[in-house]
Amino acid sequence: MGTLRLTAHGPGQQAWAIDRHGLGHPRACGLRVEPIVGVQNEARSAPHRDVDRRTIAHQCKHPLDSVAKGNHAGEVELLHGLKAARRTALRVAASPGLVELDEERLEPQKGFWLREVCEYRCGLCADPGTLLEAEPHRNVRVSRSTCSERSRILIAPHRLAFDHALDADGHILEPPDLWERYLEPRWRDRALRIRRDDEGLEYLEIGGKPSRMSNRGFPGTLGRMGETRSEELRPTPERTYLSGAPFGSMDAGERLQLLDAEHLEAAILYPTLGILWESELEDVELSQAYCRAYNRWIADFCRDSGGRLVPIAHLSLGDPRAAAQELERAVRDGCRGGFVAPFTIARKAHGHPDHDAVFAAAQDLGMPLAIHPTFEPLAIVSRRFVETRKLRLLNSVVASDGVRHAFTTLFDHGVFDRFPKLKIVVLESGAGWIGYWLDRLDAVYEATFIGGRVPLREKPSFYFRRQCWISCDPDEHTIPALMELLGAERFVWASDYPHPDHTGDYLKRLEELAARLGESARERLLGTNVREAYGLGAKDE
Repeated sequence: MGTLRLTAHGPGQQAWAIDRHGLGHPRACGLRVEPIVGVQNEARSAPHRDVDRRTIAHQCKHPLDSVAKGNHAGEVELLHGLKAARRTALRVAASPGLVELDEERLEPQKGFWLREVCEYRCGLCADPGTLLEAEPHRNVRVSRSTCSERSRILIAPHRLAFDHALDADGHILEPPDLWERYLEPRWRDRALRIRRDDEGLEYLEIGGKPSRMSNRGFPGTLGRMGETRSEELRPTPERTYLSGAPFGSMDAGERLQLLDAEHLEAAILYPTLGILWESELEDVELSQAYCRAYNRWIADFCRDSGGRLVPIAHLSLGDPRAAAQELERAVRDGCRGGFVAPFTIARKAHGHPDHDAVFAAAQDLGMPLAIHPTFEPLAIVSRRFVETRKLRLLNSVVASDGVRHAFTTLFDHGVFDRFPKLKIVVLESGAGWIGYWLDRLDAVYEATFIGGRVPLREKPSFYFRRQCWISCDPDEHTIPALMELLGAERFVWASDYPHPDHTGDYLKRLEELAARLGESARERLLGTNVREAYGLGAKDE
């Protein structure tokens, strides 16, 4: 068992201790533990237990005007991958200032996230100059973090065995006040917000109205990748949007640390709250304002990352000309492309000529246009079965049907002939379906009367091979065959981090997939294709 003994250095030389009372006190502040040098796991059983990088963050949720008195002990939960929680994996001993890490209870899986944090009461927090340091034999520095930060822990994420990999579709959790800060003043009274109801549960407020599509307490589940226990996703006042945000989901510096630990060169970033609101907002002008606010923020978020965090602009097709202008502005500000929802406010197909202004702007800029799943209006969601909400497996595979439909309309309307250099990226809908889809489209085009009425010069698979990319989930087994069939140049991989509807062990799954490919195809899937799609330049040798 490894031990961290934390001692105080600062005004008063106070120590800090555990206290389980006072949860949710509004005067919250944090203590972050960051690695200075590597730490070797001392567990004797099971292979691959080296913990060579560790970042631990604690949050104090107790009154700051007093120091904890007496000895208190508490437990936390350490969650990882698809495994069950390991209680007492990290515990605080009944002695002020002593943290014991029971490393033998840690399993070699991807990402350990601290969910229920032992609450600290610490008189140190009020003084920004306070510094806590561990005993020299552990060589860990503890520094004060800001009060807005939530508790995070990242222990030994899986490190990808291959070089030069980029995540084609990662996510961030936007600050709850993003739209209040980044919207133009005339729109701020209708900003996207997270509020609490009378029972203390969080909910989204969109355009000044409570969300109709997201349940109360839903915001607290948005960063829970790897959580498999349904009881841990049930809404409570304590399970908040901020408390559920894992390491690297809200802080650019943390995200870079996560990329380093995972051996990834870069991540293409998409929103979380930003893919929830458009389905409930029919005000075209306000929709454009919401997009502008997010796009300004994500450009700022990624600006100092050295190109490793890649911002993508949110575009709303409710006003195509305004969306085209916003894409041009966002690219000037640093964004490397745009994305649209799989539906449109006007209910016009994505390939409709009314949207040509957006296609023209993307083509002229040389930037890709992605179609990414979002919440969709209730009016267009399937009502085939009365118990649709209970058909969870069905919902998991049809949730991205909108992306497939939107993509297919680009062929129906001849978009690729009108814009032969337009780059289209199909995201978060899996990739295994694309083989059947293109076979069927080609067959209809070439061998039926229907095909003669479609305004295409070539069969659909021709355009896919020329100017489209599609992201796969790392756990898909058909990708090697599809890459051979349709071209290794057309496929990328994506993590969807940190969303809970995808698996937390994505890097292990990615390694298994990549190992089945030849060297050239493997390099393309892992990174080359993403660089080409988003114009990121050649890999660093």
